[in-house]
Amino acid sequence: MVGVARNIDKIIFSKTMKLFWVLVLMVLEKDIDLNEYFSLQ
Repeated sequence: MVGVARNIDKIIFSKTMKLFWVLVLMVLEKDIDLNEYFSLQ
């Protein structure tokens, strides 16, 4: 049972890390788009 619990923790951690990186990439893309928008004006 301990091994299963550790595997579940790894799965949950990996999913949260993926969500975290997706959010970071979204923020970076928004920053890049804003910079391009302001540079065009």
